[in-house]
Amino acid sequence: MMPHHERIEFIVYGNPIPKARARVANGHAFTPARTVAWEQEIRLRCPAKELRGELCIVLRFYRDSRKRCDIDNLCKSVFDALNGKAWKDDCQIIELGAFKSYDPTDPRVEIEIEEVNPS
Repeated sequence: MMPHHERIEFIVYGNPIPKARARVANGHAFTPARTVAWEQEIRLRCPAKELRGELCIVLRFYRDSRKRCDIDNLCKSVFDALNGKAWKDDCQIIELGAFKSYDPTDPRVEIEIEEVNPS
């Protein structure tokens, strides 16, 4: 019998926000509010319990404009949002598929997470 693999799929509606570099003000580093709000929305929409094994992740980003942004920074927002929620640490991710496109009428990120080697 094949082992059971946990799988989580969900969609977060809204324009995907790339992870912004921390800003410094008065000697303190802080994450911009827009980034914080996007990561909170991802975390809120995640139906998951914490997966424990190695993970395969597929992320499909649909942005509302063609404004330039790096796909790795879009992924980083998702990773940081789901640390401690869908997984203990994003070092569990051993496989990643990422796609970025344009959809002005329905911006979103589609997130699929599958445990490939349950612990």
